[in-house]
This record gives sequence, C-alpha cells and structure tokens, in this order.
Amino acid sequence: MSYILDALKKSEQERQQQAPGEADTNSLVGVGWVATSSETLSSTSAQLSALLPGLLLGLLVALLIVAGIWFMQGGDVPVLQSQVSESQPPIAEPLIKPVSEVQVSRTEALTPKTQAQTPESQVVDTTKPVLVEAAEDSSFDEQPADVNLVESNPNVTRSQRTLPPLSVLRTVPDLIITGHIYSSMPEKRSVSMNGHEWSEGELISGNLYLKEITPDGIVVEVDGWNLPVKRNKGWQAIQ
Repeated sequence: MSYILDALKKSEQERQQQAPGEADTNSLVGVGWVATSSETLSSTSAQLSALLPGLLLGLLVALLIVAGIWFMQGGDVPVLQSQVSESQPPIAEPLIKPVSEVQVSRTEALTPKTQAQTPESQVVDTTKPVLVEAAEDSSFDEQPADVNLVESNPNVTRSQRTLPPLSVLRTVPDLIITGHIYSSMPEKRSVSMNGHEWSEGELISGNLYLKEITPDGIVVEVDGWNLPVKRNKGWQAIQ
C-alpha cells in the first residue's frame, strides 16, 4: 500500500516539474504567432497603400468615360418601354366626314347664287336734292341737232326722237327727288318729289304726268313725250 502511495507522489512531482516547461513553450508559441500576424498585417497594409492610388485613378477614369458617353447621347436617361407606353396618352382617331357631305359643303360654299331674290321694295331717300345743270347732261347737247332736224325735215315722226323737243323741255319744272321706292308690283311703287308723294299715273303739273317708276329713277310724260329722269340727278328746269 505504501508502495502505491509513493508511486503516486512521484508521478505527481514529475507532472508538476513538467508543467512549467510546457507553459513556457506555449507562451513562446503564442508570442511567435502574434509576431507573425503583425508582420503579415504590416505587409498587407503596405500593399494596400501602394494599390490605393491606382484603384482611385481607375475609378475616376471609369466615371469620366461613363459621363462622356452620357453627354454624347444628349443626356437621355434610358426609360423602360412599359413606362413610356404608360406616360403617352392614347391618340384619338381623327373623324373623317363622308365624301359626299364634304363635296356638298364645298359645292355650297364655292357656288355663288345665280338668282338673286327680287326685293319687295327698294327705298332710296336722299336728304339733299341733286340738281343737274344743262351743261352736264348729254341729252342737252343733242337738242340743237333735234331742233335743226325738225326744222329741215318736218316729216320726222315722233317715234324717231329720243327726247322731247326743246320747246317741250322748257315746260318741265324742277323735279327734285328726295325718296324713291321701287317694287316688282306697280301698286307698291312711289317716289317723293318736290315735297309730295307720287304714284304711277298721277298728274304732276299742267301737262306733266308721272308715267312710270323705274329701278333707277322715273319716266315723266309731257305733251305725249317720254322724259327719263335719274333718281340721283333729278331735273332742273331749262331757262
């Protein structure tokens, strides 16, 4: 029994003697690993420091290339086809008129009216009378020739004359027309002259009658002769 106890003590002592040596070995191994790790980190940091300027320069060059391409393309930002389709409003189809309707409208717009409706009455009212002197009327230039013709050839019929003879014209008083109404129906025609309202067939004075009211004036009858008078000129008595 004592022998066994002695053996145990001896083994315990040997174990205690060996424990410090192993601890020293382990500590040395740890220190070596730390030193190796520090050297590795230092070399890696140095390599990274040497490569960092090159990486930054390459990144800058890449950014410049991308910016140049973007400016050359006009700065257009690529958009998905689906987004473009959604942003565009639907285009309405144009309405096309039937050909027949367009032709009819153009024909009505371009074709002038060939028949003008005859107004029921045409009213002309002049505030100031217009007198025509004998020198301004070409009919007076023909009067001497008519007189000479009558004197040289008494057989000339009345139908060949266009105006009454001078002796008859001297009997016509001043005719100052201030209003004129012409209608397709004779009963609605009238003329304002010398301060009175006259209708066709009425006696004006002496042997002077209002024979007809025309669109541009009147026709008076004196001693069986017809004398046209313009509404805008009237008639001035011959002295």
